[in-house]
Amino acid sequence: MAKNSSRRRKEDKPAPALEHVLQNFVACDRCSFFLAGYRVIHGVDNLENAAKEIADRWLSLSWNDDIRQLLQDSYGGRLDLNLFYYDSQCPSCRRRFLYKAAEEKGEEPLFRIEIK
Repeated sequence: MAKNSSRRRKEDKPAPALEHVLQNFVACDRCSFFLAGYRVIHGVDNLENAAKEIADRWLSLSWNDDIRQLLQDSYGGRLDLNLFYYDSQCPSCRRRFLYKAAEEKGEEPLFRIEIK
């Protein structure tokens, strides 16, 4: 029994890259709310894969209408559905995030949030 519980604890521990991301978001109530909502919408695996590919202190995340709504709920403001570009920051900790619509059909939109 002790063997199973120790194995379960190891499996529950986040990967180092994901743990780094979580530690960077926990200090701000709005940013931690956003990240928790993102994990619910896209799952831990999606966030873990994004954490492994952090570039220049930016976390690139998946985008959809649920994320647009989550941004509004987390940080306030209103993001228009036909928005082409949006660059803003958290009112509490000043963490930047930006969205850029796909330029061509079939491309993915760009959504990134700063790692502080």
